[in-house]
Amino acid sequence: MHTRGYETFTEEIDQENLLQISMNPASNPKKKQGSTSWMEELETYRKLNFQVFIMNKDGYGKNPHIESVTIHSFSYQINDWNKTEILSDYDYNFWMQGNSRYNKGRKTVPPITYVPKSQIKFWIEFSLNGKKYSKQGILKSFENSSTYSTHMRDIMM
Repeated sequence: MHTRGYETFTEEIDQENLLQISMNPASNPKKKQGSTSWMEELETYRKLNFQVFIMNKDGYGKNPHIESVTIHSFSYQINDWNKTEILSDYDYNFWMQGNSRYNKGRKTVPPITYVPKSQIKFWIEFSLNGKKYSKQGILKSFENSSTYSTHMRDIMM
């Protein structure tokens, strides 16, 4: 399995909340040409979707520390390409690009293409419980490979 992606960014907002910006593949891994019955080579999809999460420091799930939240804007820039805003005026603490559950009534934003040896800069402005925040960060690209025989994969799954 050859995996491509970008690092996850996590930063403390206050004593009870974290901001997490991450990316997930927009589709399942695909079989690489040259796979055999003994060795199947897979690689992750080259398109990724952002996730923005204002989360409870104690874990995932419903955040009991949110009375009100609005993501005013979320923008990104790959390397020195144009800066692109992909989210604005969103009143929930979790957003997933490409998932219709979180994009009702919004324009569809196509997945982000993975660029080797790159970085994605992001900017986010939001209000949480009446207080405004402005954050920025960098997600660096990575690639790694794992090897299992198809026999071991079938036993593990």
